[in-house]
Amino acid sequence: MSSSDFNKPVITDTYTSVLPEIVATFKDLALGLDPATTSPANTPSGAVRWNSANAYWEKLTGSSWGALASTYNIDVSGSASKWASARTLSLTGDGSASLNVDGSANVSATFTLKNTGTAGTYGDATHVPVVTTDAQGRVTAVSLTSISFPSVPVTSVFGRTGAVTLTSGDVAGALGYTPYNAASISGASVAYATGAANSGHSLTSDFSSGNVSLDAGFTGIGSFAVVLTSAVTGLGQTFTSGTFSGSDNVQITGTWRALGLLQGGNPQMFLAQRIA
Repeated sequence: MSSSDFNKPVITDTYTSVLPEIVATFKDLALGLDPATTSPANTPSGAVRWNSANAYWEKLTGSSWGALASTYNIDVSGSASKWASARTLSLTGDGSASLNVDGSANVSATFTLKNTGTAGTYGDATHVPVVTTDAQGRVTAVSLTSISFPSVPVTSVFGRTGAVTLTSGDVAGALGYTPYNAASISGASVAYATGAANSGHSLTSDFSSGNVSLDAGFTGIGSFAVVLTSAVTGLGQTFTSGTFSGSDNVQITGTWRALGLLQGGNPQMFLAQRIA
């Protein structure tokens, strides 16, 4: 460690010691009076030194060294507009990209995925593709496997072949009863008894011909009427007893099916259709 004395040389020193004392002082000054490398004596008040341990300059006031950071601060709060040297950034792995950047502006690059060699269309009428993927979900391989067909070709479904057309039997199976078509309700009537004076009379329409007449009874299968009955409690049920609404003494004949509830109570009022 260098050591000097700022009070040296003095007039009484021998000439052989004067030069070493001057050199020692210059050396301490060249080292910035850093306490890590110098140990000068009689340093004058107001001297400035570099303190490498604290990483700032200090000033001697009397016998105390004080930091000069608050007075001689180097401003680092701003930002450089550009790097001193441009750099190249490269991306690798499952793809690649490269761009040059010097900090002066935003930059972008196109990231190109590695080719897995599986581009194309796979599968046909007799084959399906089998796909292999890696941990990132990329398709890495594709192969074809044959579709397994029954040894006996399928030629029908539920006894039907070719274009399937529903029949009345299909509808009847779904409904639970056989509905009437235009042919089966020929001569049927839409009936409503208007009271004791007109008991047994109805307004009858032949659905096939369009003729309308006043008929004395309700004999056609497929006829519709408003019926009072206690024989059923729900829609779709059949019954053979009841009276036509609006009359207390005109009894129904045949077998009827309740289609819609018009009024509750006992008896209940239904829209019904004669089925037998």
